[in-house]
Amino acid sequence: MSTDSHKSEKRPGKFSKLLNFIVSVFGVLILSIFLSIVIEWLGIVFDWWQLPKHYHAKNMFDAELNWALGDFLSNNLFYKNTFLHIFEKSYYWTIKQTGLEWLSNNSNYLVQYILAATYIVQVVIVRLIVIVCAIPVFIVLNIFFITDGLFIRQLRKLSGATESAYIYHHSKRWIKPLIGLPIVLLLSSPWSVHPSIFILFISIVPGFFIWMSVAYFKKHL
Repeated sequence: MSTDSHKSEKRPGKFSKLLNFIVSVFGVLILSIFLSIVIEWLGIVFDWWQLPKHYHAKNMFDAELNWALGDFLSNNLFYKNTFLHIFEKSYYWTIKQTGLEWLSNNSNYLVQYILAATYIVQVVIVRLIVIVCAIPVFIVLNIFFITDGLFIRQLRKLSGATESAYIYHHSKRWIKPLIGLPIVLLLSSPWSVHPSIFILFISIVPGFFIWMSVAYFKKHL
């Protein structure tokens, strides 16, 4: 009976895993946008920001767009001009053509929140560009951690060291949260943080737990 039930269980296929990954990515993106807008609106209501109205969100957008274009896309003029063109068009159609810019100059109270939300969405898009640009760095650093972890595992095998399944399982458990949580924090942060700090954190901290899970996976092949 148990054998039949065990056989009837099917592992999720590649399509299901891909679909779950896409849903998770969109879930993280929507959650980050929602948190960012709520935090920005609360900052306007309770006067948390140094700049009034929607100018705090606009200042973040300008600063992070300059970082993305200057630090990550400066060597590729095609991508730099493409992203710059996209943001210019998005500003034109979402703020100028809709009349939000004119209304904001006339101090319409409600429009300030709409403008702040619009700029926050653009900030999240810029941060997504930074994350995409950071993927090669993340891959290279984690290849280093995996290689070094395999070397340490081989040393443990030759030295006859005891295996610790506790370290392996608990290290593996922390890898995904340490990758996902910094991404949510970066996307929803109400302050501008230079992308280099984020890249170092998301590469080194999860990489250390990847190294531990590989190093303590098995003592013998």
